[in-house]
Amino acid sequence: MKAKRRTIVKSMGTLPIAALAGCLGGGLEVESVTSRDTVAGNVIVTARVTNDSSSPESGTLLAEVDVQNGEMYTHRKDITVDGDGSETFEIKFDIPMGDSLSGFQYDYDAKIE
Repeated sequence: MKAKRRTIVKSMGTLPIAALAGCLGGGLEVESVTSRDTVAGNVIVTARVTNDSSSPESGTLLAEVDVQNGEMYTHRKDITVDGDGSETFEIKFDIPMGDSLSGFQYDYDAKIE
């Protein structure tokens, strides 16, 4: 009898979490990420963000540039995307002249926090 009761209590404990699953974190998702260098040697990260919910969603877009043999740069941008829509956002990184003129290589990424 105790085992059955525990199973019911455990199942009921997950019910509120399952009901809120679609609400937590919103409907924002990074669909694609690209980057390009500017003439001045800076990096612009472009992220395409989609919102699969029917209402506008807001969040923070986190973009990172990791210069090989150098620094990691991070920028955050507060964004809003209309319901059932998508939008493109650009984040510019001012890379120090010493890194950008030395033919630097880098990795980049973007995600929703």
